[in-house]
Amino acid sequence: MTARAFAKTPLKGPEIRSENSPLISFRIILRAGSINDWKGKEGINALTATMITKGGTTQLKYQEVVAKMYPWASNMYVQPEKEITTFVGQVHRDHLDEFYTLFSDLLLKPRFDPDDFTRNKDDATNALEKSLRGTDDEGLGKEAFLISLYKNHPYGTAGSTVQGLKAISLDDVKANYKQMYTTGRVWLGIAGGYPTWLVARMKTDFGKLPDGKFEAVALTAPEKPQGLEIDFVQKPP
Repeated sequence: MTARAFAKTPLKGPEIRSENSPLISFRIILRAGSINDWKGKEGINALTATMITKGGTTQLKYQEVVAKMYPWASNMYVQPEKEITTFVGQVHRDHLDEFYTLFSDLLLKPRFDPDDFTRNKDDATNALEKSLRGTDDEGLGKEAFLISLYKNHPYGTAGSTVQGLKAISLDDVKANYKQMYTTGRVWLGIAGGYPTWLVARMKTDFGKLPDGKFEAVALTAPEKPQGLEIDFVQKPP
């Protein structure tokens, strides 16, 4: 097994090759998270990312993407976090070329279909209104604690809010993608039994993203609690 870094390029990241592995794993990291959400539209980072992994490409509808991936036993999902958003993909090397073409097209040529937008936005809203508030008391308590702990701090959101999601339009998602998905914010990662030519192809493909410079969000120290503070979370009846 060998490990080395990509050559100096706006697109950097780890490369870990294991010739005997039949699987290839991808990690595309966007250096943006919930701290980059627009004020009043909390959740736009996560919703934009979901529109990529649970949407189509300029050539394929979402249902066609799912149909193509199913027989490959491959997977793709996204992990939106506070400061980064990670797109994960894995496939057997027998289907590598087809999967990578689809994987990269989803990230670089998203369809942003209105039907996908409605579905994903509704799913995100329902996850907060019906799942988190309705049935997940432990999760709700944790989120309330984090909001209290990071009051007036960029970390002080649950990542999405019902009001924020409802305020987001499809044009907002397109604008967020254009603003954030640039070479200066993207890291590429690959591991497993991939062919050596794939690294150069990835850098070429993702190098077609607009040029952009990463600008970190200023993270101030959280406010210290004033003695004993107690928050009560009241759920609707």
